[in-house]
Amino acid sequence: MNIAEILNNHPVFSKLSVKQKKSLQSCGKNVIFNAGQIVLDQFQIADKFYILCTGHVLLQSISPKNKTIKIQTLSRHDILGWSWLVPPFKWHFEAEALEKTEAIEFDGNAVKRLMENDHEFGYFLLKEFLPIIVGRLQAARLQKIDIYGDHV
Repeated sequence: MNIAEILNNHPVFSKLSVKQKKSLQSCGKNVIFNAGQIVLDQFQIADKFYILCTGHVLLQSISPKNKTIKIQTLSRHDILGWSWLVPPFKWHFEAEALEKTEAIEFDGNAVKRLMENDHEFGYFLLKEFLPIIVGRLQAARLQKIDIYGDHV
């Protein structure tokens, strides 16, 4: 997968300047996940994010009683992972590849350094990631209501 081409054609990252895309590209690498492979392990250190290119990934939460709560299924162009932006930098959810999935993995620490050095880039990413964060938390809340009914 050509990272530059994916960034140029992505609904979010295509809005970046050429320089910003090149900087972000330098933080990315191609990865493949097999069906059943855990991509994000809930409560573990969060230091990366992904752009999904092919396949499907199930985002889920593991409750204190070890009950799995399905949140969303993500696919092509979806951005997976936001916890690298928010202290304490631990995954809030688990993600599992439902089938062979190709993605671009970005080093969250390197991206945070870029954000510090280019505040316009940093502001852009925060504006784009904030709706993702809110959407995922809203989806989790709705699933929790569905599981626990009116007792929440």
